[in-house]
Formats: sequence, structure tokens, C-alpha cells
Amino acid sequence: MIIETDFVNHWKTKALAAAIGKAEALQALLLLWGHCQGRKAWEFQLTPLMLAGICGYEGEAEKLWKVMLELRWVVPAEELGWYQARGWGEVNASLVGKWAGGLKKTGATWHPRGYGIAPTSGGTTGATIAQTKGTTSGKPEVSTGASIGASSGPTDLIGEDRIREERKSTPKAPKGAHTLPEFPAEWSERRGGLMNSWAEYRISIKKPIKAASWPKLIEQLKVLDDEAFKACIDDSIANGWQGLFPDKFTLPPPTGGSPGAANAQKKEGAAPPPAKKIRPPDFPWRAVATEHEGWTPEGGWEEQTARTRQTLRESWSKMPAQTKSALWALSQDGASETDDGSEGFACPGPCDWREVWNELYHGLPAPETWAGVADVARREIVARIEAKKKKGAGAE
Repeated sequence: MIIETDFVNHWKTKALAAAIGKAEALQALLLLWGHCQGRKAWEFQLTPLMLAGICGYEGEAEKLWKVMLELRWVVPAEELGWYQARGWGEVNASLVGKWAGGLKKTGATWHPRGYGIAPTSGGTTGATIAQTKGTTSGKPEVSTGASIGASSGPTDLIGEDRIREERKSTPKAPKGAHTLPEFPAEWSERRGGLMNSWAEYRISIKKPIKAASWPKLIEQLKVLDDEAFKACIDDSIANGWQGLFPDKFTLPPPTGGSPGAANAQKKEGAAPPPAKKIRPPDFPWRAVATEHEGWTPEGGWEEQTARTRQTLRESWSKMPAQTKSALWALSQDGASETDDGSEGFACPGPCDWREVWNELYHGLPAPETWAGVADVARREIVARIEAKKKKGAGAE
């Protein structure tokens, strides 16, 4: 088996590694190409589970199937339900030539499914050539008759049986399964490609779209912009659904009307729907961003993106109590961010509050003065001092 010299550093290999992991990607591609050599073929009937088994992939079979098709490591063949390991036959042309043996002189070719095809006198593909295994001369046998099963001339029973089995096992596609309708003129080329992907997905799950269903489906999708259009199709494919649900990706309609009217309103520059109320922060988010995440936020809490706010909340929820206390202490505007109505605590007096600070925050540099300590830290320091006093009084 021959592998291209830039195989490991090729962008498609790197993209596959990014999607499923580097070790899994290299194993999947090597096992797939090894499977082709072992079967003397590079076109097979495949399902997501079958591909995962061939590639030794232990993750989600649908995930591998989707990324292999998207990167075109595996491509659909002309016949429904059959797929090719793209490029295998071209890269390993010398090996394929050895399989056909000396029959190249007759113009014979090797079928991607693993058998030879000899041309008829008219130049078109004729009888099937049996593989060399089982022949007495060690060379492939050729059926010279005009058609397989003819009464005159030698007959290639192996090839004939193989073709009969393929015809029995290959499901017939319903009418309209392979024919895409004429899309609206205003649709972009990207939308047409996405609809083609959806049609191929439906065929792969043996639920091809009927010709009568296309007009209604196109009408439902007209209300979506390009990003919502892609999200709608990706969502259904990722969840293994048979249908599309465009209502999930349209704007809520204003005071009556359809989702389509809402999208039309957006395109015409009408007033947007009321802004969603943002929940105020209940943690020192600036300290989390600067001390934990390593970046300095600009603007207030409401000016951060929803994703940023969610990330900061998740980081805060996963922190241990000691880290939270330290961040509260570092937050000089903690009271203004939380708006909890807390009041400051007077300096404890004779007790050295810095000593208690070090006990609570494990060597974190203390502010220069008691006034520089955040309210939350003051509360904890005073509570610790009061506890020490009570413990000392009890011991006496």
C-alpha cells in the first residue's frame, strides 16, 4: 500500500485530528486504507457503524461518519448506499495494476469493488473478470461472451454470482431520491450545498425525501437567514432527526404574525424586540477575569457578551472556597458589583488583623490599610477574631 509523503501534515489529516483526536485520526485512516488493500477494493457498502468498525474508532459512530464525509476522506459512489475511500485507487494505481495482471493488454480495468472488467468489442464495459484466486493458471479468467451467462464461450460464474448478489443486496432508491429540485433564484450557492447535504443524509438513513415534499420544505426554510439555515440543518443531522425544525431558529414574532414576518421586519431595519434582561453578577467577576482567566475586561457587566458572562460564572462555580475568598478580598469594588447592601466593619483594634488575613488567605499580600480591605474580607476577618475571643474566654 502506498501513502502520500505529505499524509501526516496534510490539512485534511490535521482537520480530522482536530475533530476526533490525533491518534484516533491516524489509526482511522491507516486502518481504512489497509482494509482497502486487504479486500482489493476501495468501494464498499457502508453505514456509520460499519465505518467506525473498519477504522477502529470507539467514539460516536455518527461523529466519525459526518467528519469523514465532510472532509471527503469517504465520498458517495454513483450507486445508492455505496461509498469510496477517496483517492485510494489513484494513489495505489501500480498495486491495482498488479491485481489485473497481464489483462491490461486487452484493455481490462479493475473495478473499485474488487473485480476486473473486460471491454466488449464495441469498447463498452463487458464481462466480469474473476480474481486470480482459484484459477489453475494463476492468471485471471476472462468471460469473452457478449453478456454474462451466455450459452456460448466460457462463463465467469464467480463474477456473475457476485453481480447477482450486489443486485439483490442493493436497495432501490425511491423516485425523486437522487433528484434535487430547482431552488429559489435568490438562494446562495451555500444554501444549495446545505440542502444537498440534507438530502444525502436522508438517503443515508434510508429515508429519502419524496419529490412532493420538496416545495413545502423550501417554503418553510425561506424565513431563515444563512446562519439560521445552516444551524437548522446541522441541528437535525447532529440529533439524528428525520425532519427540519425552522421554527427553533426564527425570531419571535412581534404582537401576532408569523416568524417569517419577524425575519422580514429584521431585514427591513424595524425596531428589534425588547432586550433580554441581564441577571446582575453575584460574584467578583472583574477579579475572576483578571486574576483567574488572565484578561482585563472593558466596560461593565452588561457590556460583556453572553458567552463571556457564562464563562465567568462557570469558572467561579468551580473554584474552591479558599480561592473565592481570596478573589473577594482582591476585589476593591466587590460591594458595588454585588450590591448586597453590606456595611463596613470597624478595625478590630488591638488584634493584628493582618495575622488573621494570612490565616485566611495563605500569604496573599494584604492591603496596606484596613480601609483597603473589601467588605466581604472584613466580615470574615472580624468573624475569625470574634471566634478566637470566645475560644480564649472559654479556656479561662
